[in-house]
Amino acid sequence: MKKIRTFFALSALVLFSFISVSHLYTEDKVKSLGENIGLYCFDMAIHSENANEVNLSLATLLSYNLFINGDEFVTRENDRIKNKWRDLIASDPSLAYTAFDLYSASFVESFHLAIDEAKKNLIDYHTENPTDYSASYIDQANFVNSHDVLKSCIDNMKNYDKLIDELLKLDELTLDKFITSVSKDPSCFYSESEKPVEAIELKEWLGKKAFIQPEDLSNTGLTHFGNFPVDLILLTNRISSNYPKWTNRKFLQEAKKFSAHVQQNFK
Repeated sequence: MKKIRTFFALSALVLFSFISVSHLYTEDKVKSLGENIGLYCFDMAIHSENANEVNLSLATLLSYNLFINGDEFVTRENDRIKNKWRDLIASDPSLAYTAFDLYSASFVESFHLAIDEAKKNLIDYHTENPTDYSASYIDQANFVNSHDVLKSCIDNMKNYDKLIDELLKLDELTLDKFITSVSKDPSCFYSESEKPVEAIELKEWLGKKAFIQPEDLSNTGLTHFGNFPVDLILLTNRISSNYPKWTNRKFLQEAKKFSAHVQQNFK
């Protein structure tokens, strides 16, 4: 009888896990995400100096993820945004790993198909409707290789890994101060009644570690919140603020772990 109860308990656990994962993502949603990211990367590749070096930011990936999930996960309650997708991940981060293992192949397939189709369409259009810029667009498009673009996106994750490693070297007080300071910086904060406060110490530290360019140090505020490195720091602050059990250090450690999982399985 004990063995039977144990079997049903394990079965229920496995069933709950798969229900949660299927609720977190569906294959159609993942294909849509791959297609959208592929089209975005192709557009970046067409306008970059090196057609196959595309820096996909964390903020961009999160924005497209939010878009494909839509009202099913993101609602507004009492003038506050409720992100149920993020709630699921925060309650059980293993769901992210399972979803990746189940659907990453679908993402990759859609990513490649989207770039290849966009490439063909652009070349066909400019061949049939030539302008002074058509030859340049066609030449650039011919250099785009979806596999190289994906590799560039994965390689870009190493920049985030380096940032995480440096942040984790900080003592607890400094780490928390840096992460908290980003929320009121002019690059991220707007209020009709409250003035922003520059995250000067954080900016100087980022400059010292070469995560931002020297010319950025003279600007007001940090670099744009949608770009590296501010996007990761801002996300860390959002997570630790909304989920007390996820301290800044704990979240960064988990982010590094998931990054390693993705890179290892995309080789």
